[in-house]
Amino acid sequence: MHELEITHWDLKPENILFNHEFELKISDFGLVTDKEYLMSRAGTLNYMAPEVTDMDHGDDVILAKQTDIFSCGVILL
Repeated sequence: MHELEITHWDLKPENILFNHEFELKISDFGLVTDKEYLMSRAGTLNYMAPEVTDMDHGDDVILAKQTDIFSCGVILL
């Protein structure tokens, strides 16, 4: 997705599916955007990068790729 400049913003276990051949599929594209930044909080709290949850106290622009990568790390733990 990132190669196509698309950000999911809400990656979590419920949004990761496998088909009958066990190929990984991502679902729930309700927050997907082609923007490279986020200017308001979006996503599921338990899988959000710290910079997103602290938006009121810090950065007002969040880079997209880092937040999706952080969410993947939380899922893999």
